[in-house]
Amino acid sequence: MNRQIQALIFFSLIVLSSCTVLTNSQIKNVNAFAGSAKSFSDFPSEVLRKRSDLVFQEKLVAAIQFPATQIKRAVSDAQSNYKSQRKQADSIDLSLKLIQQYSTLLSKLSSPAYVEDLTKNTDELNENISDLVTEANKVLPNKIPANVGAALTKAIFLVGERLTKQKQAKALKEFIPEGEILIQASVKNLAEALRGDLSQLITMDREKFITTYTNAVLDKPDKVDFNSLQFYANTLSDYENLEELRKKCIDAAEKLGKAHTKLNASIKNKMEVTEIFQETQDLIRSVQDLFKTFKELSSDKNA
Repeated sequence: MNRQIQALIFFSLIVLSSCTVLTNSQIKNVNAFAGSAKSFSDFPSEVLRKRSDLVFQEKLVAAIQFPATQIKRAVSDAQSNYKSQRKQADSIDLSLKLIQQYSTLLSKLSSPAYVEDLTKNTDELNENISDLVTEANKVLPNKIPANVGAALTKAIFLVGERLTKQKQAKALKEFIPEGEILIQASVKNLAEALRGDLSQLITMDREKFITTYTNAVLDKPDKVDFNSLQFYANTLSDYENLEELRKKCIDAAEKLGKAHTKLNASIKNKMEVTEIFQETQDLIRSVQDLFKTFKELSSDKNA
């Protein structure tokens, strides 16, 4: 009887132990999401930064028409406006920093090696997530519970430990549900910032550039040459690509939220899948598309 009880206990321990281990495919899915989320975070704030570049160009073109005594003032005003527009990207940067920090930790926690020395990799984790959550909640409309930041900060210390498969699974099962709250709030804040009246502003900027360039250059035959026409055509293309980048950032943000929700659901139970989740594949394709559009926008077309 004692042997039967012992055997039953031993068998139960094996079953319980196996249930606490994530499958290799689950780990790969976590890691794939983390990598694509981190790549996504490179792009949204560039919408506002590239817009500030284009507006600055328009104001410099406008300054050509002013008397010599007013040009310096016009350039100074253009520079002040440029700095002001750049600061508007700060609120987007906060959401992106949260996504970057979270995806970096997620990537480390899902490392196949199960070993990570945090002291050798502090560059990407030099801002405490709890502090970022506090800062974000001061200025962003969709708030993140303070306890979420504390729970994610705990993961920083876990990353410095030697993680067995059981410890890794336990950490991810605690970490990802908290991350779901952070990701959904960050995605919502990003989407709202990129929607709003930004599309209308980009359209108005484009029309203003056309008017300014026409008055300053195109209506003056002595100023029209190949280079001036090339600059005009390239700038119009930049405005089109900027609007495309804005739309694609919103689309990718929404796919990011869906991919994480799928990930969150998947780690609750041990499951074996044969490929990366469709939601994560959709996110990866969106990020690749973002890179192509950004490359068009940031390329030197005059080269």
